[in-house]
Amino acid sequence: MTIPPNKIDNSSLPKLPRADAVVLTCNNNENYYRWIPVAIKSWKMMNIKPYVFFILSSSNEALPESIKDIPEIIKVVNPAKNRTTGGFAQVSRLLLPAIIDAQNVLISDIDYIPLPSWYYELSKGHPQKCFVAMRKKDGKDFFMGFNCTHPDTWSRVFELTDRTIDGVCNKMLEWSTNGIWTHKWGSDQTILKNVLNNLPNEELVVAYSSSNKKKKLLALDEDFKVRCISESSQKVPKRKITKEQITDDIIWFGNDVGNRKKNVIPQAYELLDFLKDLYKKRFNTPSI
Repeated sequence: MTIPPNKIDNSSLPKLPRADAVVLTCNNNENYYRWIPVAIKSWKMMNIKPYVFFILSSSNEALPESIKDIPEIIKVVNPAKNRTTGGFAQVSRLLLPAIIDAQNVLISDIDYIPLPSWYYELSKGHPQKCFVAMRKKDGKDFFMGFNCTHPDTWSRVFELTDRTIDGVCNKMLEWSTNGIWTHKWGSDQTILKNVLNNLPNEELVVAYSSSNKKKKLLALDEDFKVRCISESSQKVPKRKITKEQITDDIIWFGNDVGNRKKNVIPQAYELLDFLKDLYKKRFNTPSI
C-alpha cells in the first residue's frame, strides 16, 4: 500500500494506553479552587496522574491559603492583560497537555469528579498520532471535557513548538492577538471545533458521539439526581438516586451548570469513600 504524502499511516503506529495523566486548570475563584483537593484525590483513584495549573493575574499573586501547600499545583501567570484568568484557564487546556511527561493526556474540568465508568476506557487503543475526541455532540460540536492523546500529538495539532510553560503563554498571547482566543465564553470549544474540523479524517478518532443511541452518558448532580449529558435530543427527566444505585454510565459527579456556587465537596468525598473498592477493582489503583 502506498501512503500519499503528508498522510499518516495508522496501521503501524503505537497505540495509546488508557489515559495516564489529566490536565486541570483553575483560577482564584473559590467556587472552583475549593474542588482542587477532592479532584486530585478522585483522579488518583482513577490511576490517572493529575496536573493542576493555577492561573494567576500576576507573579505577586499568592495561592489561596487552603491550597497553597498542594504539590500537584503548578502556577502560571496570565500574560494577556486584556483577557481574564478564567478565560486563560479554559483555553490553555488545549496547549498544556503538550508539556506533560505522559503517554496519553486527558483534559477535564476541575469540578468534575470522575466516577468508575466504562467511558474512560474509550481513551485507549487508538493510534498514538490521532487526536481522540471523547464527546462529540449533536453531530457537529465537541465538548472540552475528556479529550485526550499523546503529548506529541497535542503539540502538533495545536501547533505548540515551544513545549514549556513560557511557550504556552506565548502561544496564548499569539491567539489573543490574532483573535483566535476571544473574551467570549466558550472560546475554548470554538478553537477546539475549528481545529478538529480541519484535521484529516485519519488523524481524528471520535471515541463517543451523541449519535450513539444505545449508550447515553449521564452525570450526577449536587442533589444526587442523574441527568443525561449526551445531547439535547437524548435528554430525559432527572431522577433522584441513592449511592447504591450508581451505574457505570454515570461518568462524573458535580454541580449542575446553574448551581456552581453550592458547596458539595463533602458529598464528593463521601462518594469517593463509598466507591473506593470499585475504583480499585476497575483501575487497579493503590490505596489513596
